[in-house]
Amino acid sequence: MNILILQGSPRANGNTAWMAEEYRKAAEAAGHTVELNEAGRETVVHELQHAIQLFEGFAKGGNPTDPVRPYNSETDTPIGQYYKFAGEVEARNVQQR
Repeated sequence: MNILILQGSPRANGNTAWMAEEYRKAAEAAGHTVELNEAGRETVVHELQHAIQLFEGFAKGGNPTDPVRPYNSETDTPIGQYYKFAGEVEARNVQQR
């Protein structure tokens, strides 16, 4: 049997990571093919940072389909503007740590 484990905990070496690893070991010992994927971790950390921003009153993130300030369509785009929001910059920085 093929098993895919998606691990999205923001704590890289926390209890969830330990439990996923133990499950992987047990499944492989039972003869299964297992892939442990932590791709969701970055998204969880990014969105958690937005929750912290809201709670602490820091700059918020944005939505690329709904820009909140005017932009010059000749030099900027809604997605370009989104990437410049202070809250998004901070969340991406936390995500990459």
